[in-house]
Amino acid sequence: MQLQVALDCPLDTALDLLARVGSAVDRAELGTPLLLREGLHAARAIGERFRTLPMTADAKIMDAGELEAELAFQAGCDIVTVLAAASNQTIGGTVRAAQRHGGRVMADMIEAPDPVDRACRLWELGVDLVCVHTAFDVQGEGKNPLAALSAMRSAFPDRPIAVAGGIGAGTLGPVLPLRPEIIIVGGAILNAADPLAAVRGIKEQMARHG
Repeated sequence: MQLQVALDCPLDTALDLLARVGSAVDRAELGTPLLLREGLHAARAIGERFRTLPMTADAKIMDAGELEAELAFQAGCDIVTVLAAASNQTIGGTVRAAQRHGGRVMADMIEAPDPVDRACRLWELGVDLVCVHTAFDVQGEGKNPLAALSAMRSAFPDRPIAVAGGIGAGTLGPVLPLRPEIIIVGGAILNAADPLAAVRGIKEQMARHG
């Protein structure tokens, strides 16, 4: 399991945070708000300063998959996200760009009406991993990704699955037995009084589950 910190913040905040926790996390995610503010300049800035830290571009691609993914891979990201709701043609283009660059494609299942059925097709199209994701806008209603992750893991016992949406040290316990490959945490690290302590607490829980 890997811990990916979601940087849904301005670039200067992201750089400051990574200066504190970059050596303790496994991956950095260029969150969609960061990409909208800064574009892929953010990937180059983070890559120059934290050269060994793998980066995910949370581009949430919905169209022009090959072109948009190509830009993210060229900027130094090794994973690019595409929405599961995108057309098969868009998914295929994203996969082709990943293959050229030795990168990976993560399909975000956010609001997918039948995630298990769609995931079957995504694997066939060459997607590397899927992400069970509870949208930020509904987390305040008490929703979380646990039930969807459990259903996905039951359907795909050995497939690589990521999980995101309101996850932190206090909600991680039931997630870990379901063996997500990547655990994506944003606000619980970014907004913590001591971000490094927050990361260490999460990593300690992960270590107990291998």
